Amino acid sequence: NKINRLQNRCSQIEGIIVDIIIQTVTKWLKDLYAIILSLYAKLVPYWPFSDVIKLKYAIVIVAAILLILFIIIVVAISKNKKRKVKYFVNGELYFKEKVKYRKTLCLPVVEKEGFDFEGWYLDKKLIKKYKGKILNRKKNLKLYAKLKEVVKVEPETKVAEPIVEQVEKVEKVEVAPVVSAVEPTVIPVVAPVAEDKEVEVADNIIATGDNFIIESLEILDLGKIYDDIRCEMLSYERATAFKNIGVTRKQIVAEMFERDGVINLYLALDPELMLEKGYSVSKYTEPEFAIVPCKKIVKNEEDYLEVVKLIEEAMKLNNFIRSERNVPKLESDEQTRKAGFAFYVKNEVVATSAADYYKLLRSMVLSYSLASGRQFPKTLDNKMVLKIFKKDEQVFLYLALDAEKEGLEFVGYDKNFADTPALYEIKVADNVVRANQLIDKLMYRLGMEKHPEKAEFSFDEEVNKNCGFGYRIRH
Repeated sequence: NKINRLQNRCSQIEGIIVDIIIQTVTKWLKDLYAIILSLYAKLVPYWPFSDVIKLKYAIVIVAAILLILFIIIVVAISKNKKRKVKYFVNGELYFKEKVKYRKTLCLPVVEKEGFDFEGWYLDKKLIKKYKGKILNRKKNLKLYAKLKEVVKVEPETKVAEPIVEQVEKVEKVEVAPVVSAVEPTVIPVVAPVAEDKEVEVADNIIATGDNFIIESLEILDLGKIYDDIRCEMLSYERATAFKNIGVTRKQIVAEMFERDGVINLYLALDPELMLEKGYSVSKYTEPEFAIVPCKKIVKNEEDYLEVVKLIEEAMKLNNFIRSERNVPKLESDEQTRKAGFAFYVKNEVVATSAADYYKLLRSMVLSYSLASGRQFPKTLDNKMVLKIFKKDEQVFLYLALDAEKEGLEFVGYDKNFADTPALYEIKVADNVVRANQLIDKLMYRLGMEKHPEKAEFSFDEEVNKNCGFGYRIRH
């Protein structure tokens, strides 16, 4: 009864307030109307166009024009205003975003173990399915995910195979025309001052292509080894999918020079990963070699044999393959070797936007396949190991790596990224190089190896403002 009396009292108060507001507004309108009539009566004698159009008609026309302009402005603001789009899974908020009117929605794909995702619905009872992709509603939108439980059936034979799942939306990207292939170029390199080290006497190795001839000499002939390494580098060319395309105008893969009786070789590789693979290399931290931080000192036969494998690693990572052309072997003098040699290509088409970075990374990921004799870690069975999202002008890379160890941001507290807790943001071209190394490290640990010749990439492909790509491994 007390509640009812309180509600009645509130209703009475609301009625009184409404009456006061109506009376006040009515009085203001009457006063305004009186002022307008007074002004109109004073202006009529001075209106110079009475013969053409009366003043009252002119006022009506001006008012109509102003009203139309006001409506146009309100509609434009309404269309540009962002609407909230909320996605719910099992009654809980899964994801939310703000989207402009008439813009494409970035519909996420829900991943839940033991369930199949069957789309988004407009009602909680999951009856009316949402089939649109363009936000043409003038109000906020709520979507509900439908998940269907599935029975897991073990296959007769278990073959590890990467399953690629992707959600793509498209947007046209203008690019420069593709030009003819650019050959690797030789440039002199300014060698940094090296520490004083003893020169070791070792056996010499002479190489031509893949045929090795070992000669036992009292003094190591660095000139021949230097020329062999140079010839080995020049036997590679860019894979077809990446012809003339890169993230910088000049892409450096390797540099070397002779100093103090040894050959100093620097490669565009992750030194930590190469150490993990068993190579005897070191990390070089000087700024002038930031692009090629993996250092290898060549002073004997074993070093050269390892250099050939390291060059192959660097070329594959940077999307080069062995060429079929016959590279002539040139003899260099001591002054030339001290000046140095660099293997690089000039890219005629350079990736400059988030869409370009997104397409490059996705293409690199899809060029990996299971290495012979390797097995996937069982702990990653049926888990997403990599995600790439493009949002506006930024690309986000999520990896199944140790974030703290790799110096990346940890986002594993979010259930959507529990399997891929290491976040790396790609904003500029240099970030793509680092992202490429991180992907290579992840794929190696998953038992994969890179095949640039199998990659597919096109600058003409359209990529939407917001889109995503995922890489899952299933047994």
